[in-house]
Amino acid sequence: MNNDFSKWILFVEDPGALNFFLPIIYKLNKNFIKYKLISEGTVVKTLEKNKLKFKSFKSFIKSDDINSYDLLIIGTSENKNSNGFKLIDLAKQNKIKVIGIIDSPSHASLRFKGNSKNIKRYSPDYLLLPDKYTLNTYLKIGYEKEKLFIVGNPIFDTNKLKKIRIILLKVAFQKNLKEKL
Repeated sequence: MNNDFSKWILFVEDPGALNFFLPIIYKLNKNFIKYKLISEGTVVKTLEKNKLKFKSFKSFIKSDDINSYDLLIIGTSENKNSNGFKLIDLAKQNKIKVIGIIDSPSHASLRFKGNSKNIKRYSPDYLLLPDKYTLNTYLKIGYEKEKLFIVGNPIFDTNKLKKIRIILLKVAFQKNLKEKL
């Protein structure tokens, strides 16, 4: 990290992932975490309706230095042409940790595939999952259990925000995730 505080990139394009993101965004707004919200696709109108400031991918790439960020949190859909994949590659090239937020088991084999034949081509370093069924879905397609965290869905249970916040902070500050959450 390059400052006394953390700066995060949040990328969301999927309405289900946005439901997961909204409570996190509202919580970040109340803390000392600076973030840049990047969005495209079907959620743009919802963000505008909720008066949330965001940038397009192109605007972000033109105006921001990705090296000034410490963490990428991404919620994608099965869109194989998502600019989220470009962000994942940029983050990994710059040694920035990537956390994927998954709202359901739907399209698990397409979620981080992009245009490749490898279903894990754009896999984040860690995944936050809503339930055990989704965990088992990702285990079946080859994800490592120690990189998967069941956190529930904060849109339904605001008590889950604390657990999610702990995981996000541990990844951002590169703490040992094997410590008890």
